[in-house]
Amino acid sequence: MSVVNRSEVGSTMIEVLVSVVVVAIGLLGMASLQLNSVKTSFDSAGQSQASWLAQEMAERIRSNNSDAAEFYIDAAANNSACGISPPVYCGQVNGVSSVDACTPEQRAVFDVWDVFCNAADDELYASAADMISLSSFSIGCDDSDVTDSNTCSRGSLIDISIEVAGRSVVDEEKKNRDVQIYMSL
Repeated sequence: MSVVNRSEVGSTMIEVLVSVVVVAIGLLGMASLQLNSVKTSFDSAGQSQASWLAQEMAERIRSNNSDAAEFYIDAAANNSACGISPPVYCGQVNGVSSVDACTPEQRAVFDVWDVFCNAADDELYASAADMISLSSFSIGCDDSDVTDSNTCSRGSLIDISIEVAGRSVVDEEKKNRDVQIYMSL
């Protein structure tokens, strides 16, 4: 009869169960890290998209009449919930531009709607704002000349702010991301 050395015997059932539990806990931790990484990636993409929207709005303000900044401020305040479609379409329709036929005020109302609110049912994404969870937006002005009648005179600093709903959780609550750019007239 041969004598079996105890060190050569296989693992016991308890040892196998303990190792399975340790591996399972490690895999759950990795899955949690992966989920947080994806949420943070979405937040970063949303913040980049909001930055692009703010830059787009700044370019549209620059391209309009230099005295039209106050119209953009009013249009953003009046349509901050994206509930109002513009009464006049100031864009490309069937390859024909109607921008030149619009007043600076009509163009401001259209631009704010087109950048922040435009959503079409027949397209995957009508505008960049469709791709992010836009919480709010605003356009403000630090008037450089308060003695004139303009709300936002030449040389003033225009503030374009966008708030994007966050997906990642910090301290047990979702954090929104703010994007803010400044431009001068």
